[in-house]
Amino acid sequence: MTMPPPQDVDAPAVQVLLRPGVEPGCLGSALEHLRARAALSLSWADRIEVRLARGAHPAMPTALLADASLHLGAHVIRASGIAADPHEAIDRVCERLAAKFDVVPRQRDRAFADGEVG
Repeated sequence: MTMPPPQDVDAPAVQVLLRPGVEPGCLGSALEHLRARAALSLSWADRIEVRLARGAHPAMPTALLADASLHLGAHVIRASGIAADPHEAIDRVCERLAAKFDVVPRQRDRAFADGEVG
């Protein structure tokens, strides 16, 4: 299910890259899902890039691995998530990005105070 972004929140720029082994037909749906998810829980970011690849995990050979980079001013936060489908993989990686950012509130506050983030 694709969530619509809130009307009053600017969403960050997003990009989804597909690696070999990932069906090209899922790109549009994955991109829309990332846009909606980013607008809801990562609206403070400048840019989010997610790379989807077929996992090489022996226990989950058909799973998708999502590697993400969130850019906020001069800061970059990275996270990974693995799931059975693109939407679930994007959900997991977005949750991890948000959690990582919450773990370092002093860095976030410093970035805003120093004017690195506007």
